[in-house]
Amino acid sequence: MERIRLTNDFFLDELVPPELYLQFGANARWFIRKEVIYLLQRLRSRHGAIIVNDWSYYGERSAEEFLNLPKKEQDVCFTESGLRLFNSETGAHFSMHKFGAAADAKFLHARVEDVRHEIKLHYPDYRKIGMTAIEDNTRTWLHFDIRNTGNKQLLILQNKNYESNIR
Repeated sequence: MERIRLTNDFFLDELVPPELYLQFGANARWFIRKEVIYLLQRLRSRHGAIIVNDWSYYGERSAEEFLNLPKKEQDVCFTESGLRLFNSETGAHFSMHKFGAAADAKFLHARVEDVRHEIKLHYPDYRKIGMTAIEDNTRTWLHFDIRNTGNKQLLILQNKNYESNIR
């Protein structure tokens, strides 16, 4: 599969579900807010490798190939950690993910607690790019979003469904 580069280190397939990628191709970028892309690049530049979605297996599998895999093989991949389809049952009904305004980042070389701490320490820098909220009690990923909070302070969310989100 030919991958569509969004930044130095991110490709479109990492941020959208395979169904959307199959339907829209390169135009699937229309549905992701640019601030989310810039924030992910900043996090990757500061903290190393990040997984958002991995359904394409780093470009080796097309969306069509993925969607034709048996369900149990699909279930071991991340498909909804970036943009989510409106009919997705993952997360909140009006999740910021469904508006292309959120991402769940899994860090390969950094502890998520350290990343959260760094965001809180340097929040004005992250705010300039658009970050307004993070979840504070997930152990394996960082959820951030760019919702309109109406203030300049970081909104700290508590994920009430944490246990049901663990894979």
